[in-house]
Amino acid sequence: MPPFSYASLAPLDSSTVRLLSLMPSRDETAALQGQLHNYPLQESDKETHLYEALSYVWGGFDDPPHCIYINGNSLSITANLHAALLRLRNHTLERVIWVDALCINQQVDQEKGLQIQLMPRIYGQATQVIVYFGEAADDSDMALESIRVAADDENEKPRNSLASKRNQESILRLLKRPWFQRIWVLQEVGLARSILIICGSVEMNGYAFCSGVSKLESSLKDYSDLQSLIRPTIHLIRGSIFRPKYNSSSLGDLSLGELIDMYHNHKATVRHDKVYALLGMCSDHLSSTGLLPDYTIPWETLFRRLINFILHENMSIEAWDDREAAVIKSSGYVLGHVSSIRNGINRHPGQYVEVTFNNRPISFQYYKNYGAHWILQASAQSIRKNDIVCLLEGASNPTIIRAFEDHFGIIMIAVNLRQQTHQRSSFQLSMSSTPDYSHEFLLVWQWGLIPGEHSSSLQLPQMEINSVVPDYLKTNTIKAMRSFEVALILKDTGDLLMAEAKLKKDIGKCEELLGIDDIHILSLQEALASVYLSSNRWKMAENLLLEVIRNRQDLQGKCHQDTLNSKMELAKAYIDEEVLSRPSRAELLRGFRTELLEAIKSNSRIEERIMVQAAEYLDERVFKLLLGLQRDNVSVTENLVKAISRSMRDDGKMVILLEERAMDSEVTEEMVQFIAKNCGRNATKSLIQKRRADVKITCELLNAVAKGWEAVERMALLLDGRGADICVDSGLLATVARWHYPNIPAIMKLMLKKRGANIAITEETVLAAVGNIYHGRTIVKELFAQQGANIVITERMVTAAMENINHRETIIKELFAQQRADLAMREKILITVVGNVDHGNLILRKLFEEQEVNIVITEKIVIAAIRNMYHGPNMIYFLLEKRAADINITPEVMKALSRNQANMGESEWMLRQRSSLMMHLFEKRGAYMDVTEETVRIITNEMEFPEESLALLIEKQGEKLRVTEGMVRMVEEKLPEKVALLNRMKDNIQKYSSGSTSSTGYQAIY
Repeated sequence: MPPFSYASLAPLDSSTVRLLSLMPSRDETAALQGQLHNYPLQESDKETHLYEALSYVWGGFDDPPHCIYINGNSLSITANLHAALLRLRNHTLERVIWVDALCINQQVDQEKGLQIQLMPRIYGQATQVIVYFGEAADDSDMALESIRVAADDENEKPRNSLASKRNQESILRLLKRPWFQRIWVLQEVGLARSILIICGSVEMNGYAFCSGVSKLESSLKDYSDLQSLIRPTIHLIRGSIFRPKYNSSSLGDLSLGELIDMYHNHKATVRHDKVYALLGMCSDHLSSTGLLPDYTIPWETLFRRLINFILHENMSIEAWDDREAAVIKSSGYVLGHVSSIRNGINRHPGQYVEVTFNNRPISFQYYKNYGAHWILQASAQSIRKNDIVCLLEGASNPTIIRAFEDHFGIIMIAVNLRQQTHQRSSFQLSMSSTPDYSHEFLLVWQWGLIPGEHSSSLQLPQMEINSVVPDYLKTNTIKAMRSFEVALILKDTGDLLMAEAKLKKDIGKCEELLGIDDIHILSLQEALASVYLSSNRWKMAENLLLEVIRNRQDLQGKCHQDTLNSKMELAKAYIDEEVLSRPSRAELLRGFRTELLEAIKSNSRIEERIMVQAAEYLDERVFKLLLGLQRDNVSVTENLVKAISRSMRDDGKMVILLEERAMDSEVTEEMVQFIAKNCGRNATKSLIQKRRADVKITCELLNAVAKGWEAVERMALLLDGRGADICVDSGLLATVARWHYPNIPAIMKLMLKKRGANIAITEETVLAAVGNIYHGRTIVKELFAQQGANIVITERMVTAAMENINHRETIIKELFAQQRADLAMREKILITVVGNVDHGNLILRKLFEEQEVNIVITEKIVIAAIRNMYHGPNMIYFLLEKRAADINITPEVMKALSRNQANMGESEWMLRQRSSLMMHLFEKRGAYMDVTEETVRIITNEMEFPEESLALLIEKQGEKLRVTEGMVRMVEEKLPEKVALLNRMKDNIQKYSSGSTSSTGYQAIY
């Protein structure tokens, strides 16, 4: 018979299809007979389409040839289709079936493409889809029976008899049949409303088949690759009974990207079908995408279009006609990494993924909108722990990738998060909005199983891009850069240990292949420094970045962009370290951080405002980095110098400024003078070395130095460096001695040591020191230690010392102890001390403790003590206790105690105190007095208690008393009742007139 020839389907854009009427036969060996007729698919929901659709595996044409006779003409078919049709042929009634190999003219690509677009409607409108696994073999009947029993079992887990080794093996062989691997079957069962499973002579409802397989899934736990193939397919078959009558205007639930992720490992005779077989199931509108079935275009073109559609139309893609792999280059962000993964079971074949996000803004947005726990559809490539979640430029959905030695493999190209409970955000971030966080991804999308587990916790799967795409760029330099970017991305996921180990390994490898001076090694070292920074190992990062900068300057130049970028990274590290150590400054530093870093990167002029802020709030490392930039980019201004002086915890910044820019013309003499006043020791030393002639030594400068920090060291530097220009005289010493700054004693000591031999210490100098209420004691001691032999102590010094509220006691003792303080001066000192109404008593006692041997009590001292209205009695008592023999009661002493000598304002009590003191003096020293008529006159006329005083004196004098007529007359006149006391001593009364002897004469009794 002649071969069958297809009639054209007209018009080609209609919904007309061919259906096969399979003729009945009771003879099972009879040739297959059938008729093809055109059939318009109706869209009405009321009409039932009385045909079945066959889902099967074509099989090879290498088997013994088979044919079917269509309208009497022969048409070659595969052995598997022949067996399926024999199995479906009825004994009595013809059977209307849609079979792709027969109902589509496979030789006409245009018709083939159009008919494929109708396949969703064909399978969706069929009364039943028949899934034909093939003929009975390898205990398939046993496998299907075990599945049926498991489905019928009410227990969630199957009975032990179903889990026997033979049953498990038979089930595994059934599930490994080619039908489960074929791409087209997904659409065929994914749109069906009723499914019948046929294998050999056994028939089973599709839902029952899925229920049984799900219950027996535990026996497949060691076959993850098989699970990834059958689980999505089983899920589609199970859902058939829940699908409503097909409506051609409806779309699927999943995007094309999701479907590709799920099923790209399924097989197809023609690669194009791996895409076309899924179009009818997707939720996307594809009319203008260039993805509609067209077998005339090369596979490489279709693959590019697919990737552009899923990701972005401007994506850089390399693809090939002879392989199911593409290389994609794209900018993008790292969102985080997969920290845990759990596969769904039974009715829920998805993947339960927990994502650990990094701290980037876009990552936070995803976490805010979708949370950290994602439920994803099953995928052909199983997600693994530590896989990376990223967002490629222009893509609307994240992508999950896996790191390899020098590239990334795509695990899921389109992660659709619409099923999350969090509301999806409408934001889309461009790469330019956060450039610091973007990376360059080199991606390989390879359809087929790829390595999954890391060989160790610190080692990536051992696969390079050239093992996937052998002819891809493979020079050592390019390999180094590819590896560099992988490490940077790993770091951004938070897997710092892995990134560090990889970078160290890559650096060693590059040094071996390219040489230690190769410039690409610097990029790897810079990446390693960024890993150190991410783990807060600041010093290690700083040292490595400084090494990179030095090498870049040698190899590329100071102003090369790579060098500037490295300097920017170092400055960024310094600022971040400051923020971490001082969180309170975070907001302030953010205010100028961006401008500063951008100026460094662009090699542009840094505004004075930014430099001032950097000087005030950042340490000297940043300042040194900035001054090391191109000279014109950083100006040394008065405001900058003042900012440095305000911020100094030490003078490191000022030293750096002077070392780098001291000789610049913009550093004026006024600025030099300001620096000299406000800098520290090291800066002073540098200033004298660099600008000695401009340092003007003035009293104002010395004052500023003296009150500043490190004052002694700085003063020493000035004295050494500019000694000839400093006139250290008594006037300057006096000025310094008056200052209250903490370092003044040490400065005075320094000045005296270095220049004291040529200085005469004047009264003015000592007075200034004595009057210094903060440092007087120390300065006075130092003055006398250095030039005590040349200092003349004056009353003004003593008076000033008594007025020093903090150091009067110690200063007085110091003055009193000096060798040049003669008896007269010591008398003056003691007179001043005992006359002090506030502290005289205390100081007197202290002097006796330490200087008693040098103390001589004179009449003037006793009188001065008596006249101290508050502490006089106590001091006299003390002197009587210590030096009674030195105290003589003279008329002058008595007058000091008399009523007439009392101070204005003295109370009656004070007056009585005076009289009591007189009585005490008579008690202690009355026997040693030379009593004269003047003595008696003072007692009778000026004492508060004359009777008692006279009686006590007469008692103490006894036989020594020389009584004169004048004394008797004065007593008779003033104290007649006491004249008897004198009369009892009539033998002592001298018979001569009072005028014959001087009334004021005073002689010692012995």
